[in-house]
Amino acid sequence: MHPKLPDILANREAPIENEDLVRYLKGDLDDAARHSIEEKLTDGNQMEQDAWEGWQQSAEPGKMFDAAEEINRKLTRQLHPAPLHKRKRPITQLPVIWWVFGLILIIVLLAWVIISISG
Repeated sequence: MHPKLPDILANREAPIENEDLVRYLKGDLDDAARHSIEEKLTDGNQMEQDAWEGWQQSAEPGKMFDAAEEINRKLTRQLHPAPLHKRKRPITQLPVIWWVFGLILIIVLLAWVIISISG
């Protein structure tokens, strides 16, 4: 993966927060804020304009916000996966030295048991 992949949207000058978009769609913003958001959206590229039209056509913008947040969480997990924990190897894949150590330990314990019983 290219190291700059997570920064593909870093060139945007003034990103519009999702909360502001939801408030815009609900009609909770004053005229100046509405105008500011409309200017930013019309100056954007075609993909932003298509996304904006989709938000406007939505019956419930709050659900769209939740869906966008879920997509962002999934994307973050895919771009920055959690470190993998060291996998446990089956006992048959342990190094030979551990097998030898275990065998010697068993022999010593058996010898000690035999000596203590007979002595």
